[in-house]
Amino acid sequence: MDSPVICPIPYPQIYREMQARLDDAGIDTVWFGVAAELNEHFGTLLVEIGSPEHLNELGIELLTKNTEKFNEIISGEIEMSGTALDNFLVVREQIYVQDYYIRNPPTLPAKIAIFAGFLGSDYIQPPIIRKGVEYVGAKYGDFNYFDTLHRIELGQAMMSQRRHGVE
Repeated sequence: MDSPVICPIPYPQIYREMQARLDDAGIDTVWFGVAAELNEHFGTLLVEIGSPEHLNELGIELLTKNTEKFNEIISGEIEMSGTALDNFLVVREQIYVQDYYIRNPPTLPAKIAIFAGFLGSDYIQPPIIRKGVEYVGAKYGDFNYFDTLHRIELGQAMMSQRRHGVE
């Protein structure tokens, strides 16, 4: 029997710790918990199909920016909460992602990894991703990861699923 693949990057644990601190502080957001789940999914996927350096660099850049936002939230500098905070964090991160792709166009291996992670193929997606992709695909006729609006809608759909216990 094959042993389970373990995510080699610490991002999921870092995001889980951020979510736990926000929960303990009574700050209503689910964004960091969903980020942990997505990072675990993609970290495990990248072990299985190879790890394009492009995605590692994006992950590092996003973790840095997300840590800054976490500090602003936990300190009270950002006073939003609930769905408004989750949606703010989704939009903000997808703007960063788009900026990253403009500066660093994804390589073919990175595109393959992204599509495998979001659209499946031989790799099983977590339900929160699959249902979010289905929602965006139904709304727009397809899901295009490289369309910023599609990624924003996907992120907001995943936040809604987590908030409403749909998984």
